[in-house]
Order: sequence, then C-alpha cells, then structure tokens
Amino acid sequence: MFDGPMMRGMHVDVGPIAYLRIDDVRVAVSSVRAPMNCRNLFRMAGIQPEKMRILEIQTND
Repeated sequence: MFDGPMMRGMHVDVGPIAYLRIDDVRVAVSSVRAPMNCRNLFRMAGIQPEKMRILEIQTND
C-alpha cells in the first residue's frame, strides 16, 4: 500500500519480487511494472530506503 502524499492508501500489485544482494549492492526486481514513487514498495522487497546512501530506480518507460 502506498503511504506517500501522492497515492496514500491505494494498493498496488507488483507480483512476485526477487531480492538479490551482491556484496553491498541490493537489487529488487518485481514481475509487474509499478511506479516507484513510494518507499513502501522498496520495503516490500526487504530494502529500507532511508538507510541507503544511493537509491537507483530503473524502468522501461
């Protein structure tokens, strides 16, 4: 569920999520495209965005 100011309270289905960790790099991959405009989407994958020094988002749009 989104908790940010843009879409607060709305639900999103990102399908199954894969969480990969290679040394200090963490990667979350979802099977369904969704706008990554809410911190909860990272938390669903086990990533705490507030603790990341760099947060990169890659989309096909």
